Amino acid sequence: MAITHIKRYNALPRKNVSAAVTAVAMLFCIALLIFHEPGNDEAEAWLIARNASYRDMIFLIPHYEGHIPLICLTYSIPAKLNLPFKPSVEFLHLVTDFAAIFVLEFKAPFRNTTLTLLPFTYFFMQTEVLCRPYMLLALALFLAASLHEKRNAHPVRYCAVLALMCVTHLFGIAIAGSIAIAWIIELITKERKTSPFTAIRNNIKILLSMTALLVFALSMISLIIPARDILLGASTDIFQYMKTLLKIILFLPSEITFTSFIDPAVLIRNVVLTPLEAAVSSVISVAVWSSFIVYAVRRKKLIQAVLPVVFFALAGAYYMLFHHYAVLYFLGVYIMWILEEGDEAQHGYLNYLLLSFSLVMALMWSSVSCYTEISSDYSDGAGLDRWIEVNSLEDCSFLSGWDVQSPYIISSAYFVNSLNACAGREVCYNLIDGRTYPFLQNEDRHSCDDNIRRWSSYGAPDFIVTVNGEENLKLMLDRLGISDNDYVLVYCNVSKVFYKMTYVKSGIMVWMRSDLAGKIDLNESLDDYNEIYGI
Repeated sequence: MAITHIKRYNALPRKNVSAAVTAVAMLFCIALLIFHEPGNDEAEAWLIARNASYRDMIFLIPHYEGHIPLICLTYSIPAKLNLPFKPSVEFLHLVTDFAAIFVLEFKAPFRNTTLTLLPFTYFFMQTEVLCRPYMLLALALFLAASLHEKRNAHPVRYCAVLALMCVTHLFGIAIAGSIAIAWIIELITKERKTSPFTAIRNNIKILLSMTALLVFALSMISLIIPARDILLGASTDIFQYMKTLLKIILFLPSEITFTSFIDPAVLIRNVVLTPLEAAVSSVISVAVWSSFIVYAVRRKKLIQAVLPVVFFALAGAYYMLFHHYAVLYFLGVYIMWILEEGDEAQHGYLNYLLLSFSLVMALMWSSVSCYTEISSDYSDGAGLDRWIEVNSLEDCSFLSGWDVQSPYIISSAYFVNSLNACAGREVCYNLIDGRTYPFLQNEDRHSCDDNIRRWSSYGAPDFIVTVNGEENLKLMLDRLGISDNDYVLVYCNVSKVFYKMTYVKSGIMVWMRSDLAGKIDLNESLDDYNEIYGI
């Protein structure tokens, strides 16, 4: 009976189904964005756009952030006009969401059932909510897939889409490069019986388009070459790199389709699975790889299907967090798209089985994540800003916590960025150079001590904001030379960053100088104290 209904649904007019799904998906995006509290990375891009010069935004900060400055440049228009943070970034993000969903729904060669479910699956939902450039990368992938069959006839248009891919992320550059190389291989194979001069003459427009793309991609890479004094979050050890690459190959295909074994709080290079989890992930991943490869061979598009995944893995082994897994998911949609185009495709039983179960799992993950997103704060900043405003504490001095025991100082960006952005003013400053946005820059011990002495000269702050702890507070007070001043806890909040069926929990605490206790009447909020400490 269910199969009969699915067949009937697949027989419905494609345009009608696509229009309805696009409308519902956009309502779904809007509803989630209303509840979403922008996190660190989302807020940091806004703070850079608002407070940094265009020169620094393009030529300095990307060397520390590792991100191509497109999103900051886009945000700079509303940010420098002093428009409110959350509505501005979410409106711009919603435009990208709509464009990506529209192209998918009206251009992809999938059946109605697949097109109906895809925008509501977990990795779509995650990317639709987070105001980062990953949905723009998905849009570029979908546009590239829609132009794939016509790329030889329209090379300028196709290379322009690949250029769009390059301005989204390092992963976008890697994937665009792999697509271009696969294209070159295909052209060489096709023209192998022709003389080199004739081959060039026949493809001069393609050659010029690719040359322009190469120059553009290299210019984007030049913007994100790590600075010498960057606090690098990636490993440069070759053996560690190879181990991480192996983890991506054996674990990630399973992780984006069926399993949820990886701890989202760690980098992919630090992932540790139990022997059973590793075995299950490896078996499923091999099945996924086999399915893709067999189908790609049957469709005579092995290079076009495999090369983008290889380049993604090579880039991802350098640095990857759980929110980057969505890129591989969208890349999988792209590959299935180009394999489906053209003559009537024959999936095979294994492909249908994997796709069906993967969609079911992705919808289940999405449902639980939606509940987490709606029922709890994704980030602490907006809640803390509301508390400051309710208690009229705007003129008080707030010191943000930092990593006391490390040889460098970096403010707790996961609440400082979102607090400063949501507040529309600088509530907490980064200890280094007083910037409103911390970026990853190494400081020697002497420079760190100078920064701490500068903060000590300001006297005991009215409030200190720490992440998860009294021990951190005591260490901070000792370093500042104000350990005799007592501070009392006046605010707690727990945030939950969703990931499939679970979440990453963090908490912030606000401590007030005890001598202010009788002068400032607070509406205390300490309900989350036990949850922060896991009681």
